[in-house]
This record gives sequence, structure tokens and C-alpha cells, in this order.
Amino acid sequence: METLITEKFSDKHKLDFILSQNKPAEEWSVTLDRMVKNGSKINAEEKELIMAWLVGRKK
Repeated sequence: METLITEKFSDKHKLDFILSQNKPAEEWSVTLDRMVKNGSKINAEEKELIMAWLVGRKK
């Protein structure tokens, strides 16, 4: 999943920055929607996978 995140968002944020964020799914959804609006290329399925992984990795 780190590879997908790096590929999709590396032009905007470094992986370490993204991984340092501790947000619930709702906040990640808003963040990812904003990133898509600003030009990141992820589809709905990738968004769900990324959100689930980001939220679940801290458990």
C-alpha cells in the first residue's frame, strides 16, 4: 500500500508526512477528496483501499 500511496501522492506529500497523520476514516475521506480535487489521480476503489489501510495500520 505504501507503494500505491507514493505513486499517487508523491508530487504533493512525502510518505513520511502522510504516515505521520493519525485520522479517523471520515477525516481521511475528506483529505483524499481534497487531494483528488487538487489533481491526485485515484479512483473510488483506490480511495477505499488507502483509507482502510491508513486507519487500520495504527491498530
